[in-house]
Amino acid sequence: MLHFLVKITDGFSRYLSYAGGLVLFVLMLLTAADVTGRYLFDAPLMGTYEVTKFMMVCLIFCALAYTQSRKGHVAVDIFVSGFSPKHRIIIDLINHVISSMVLGAIAWKSFERGFEVMATKECSGTLQIPVYPFLFVVALGSAALCVEFLKDSIMDLRRNTHS
Repeated sequence: MLHFLVKITDGFSRYLSYAGGLVLFVLMLLTAADVTGRYLFDAPLMGTYEVTKFMMVCLIFCALAYTQSRKGHVAVDIFVSGFSPKHRIIIDLINHVISSMVLGAIAWKSFERGFEVMATKECSGTLQIPVYPFLFVVALGSAALCVEFLKDSIMDLRRNTHS
């Protein structure tokens, strides 16, 4: 069962990271076009700042779960480096459970806010881009990271019982 969960979450977070990579590529093209237009033709692209802001949301929240699945987030272990392995596992477990709860709350509230904003048809200032899809990206990325932390919690429990 755990192997199945790991396989599903790893696959989902990987595909989210691919989406984030695609967003990064488009963001690079947009920035290059804006800079080229600004300095060569004295005609910057209208709304680049706005689009960049939304794309950064997508880029970050699409990459969070994959980064956690690869243990790529920065961890400061100066306080726990002297602890026994069993105590470090317990601290990791507490950290993963709390992180999962926080990310679950962020996902839930982001979904709620996304539906509210969709109902009010809130849009950005310059280009009138609907805001709600980006709130759903935040919710999806947060939910995926929440599941990654839950998976890590289960792994911590398994490590704790075997040590």
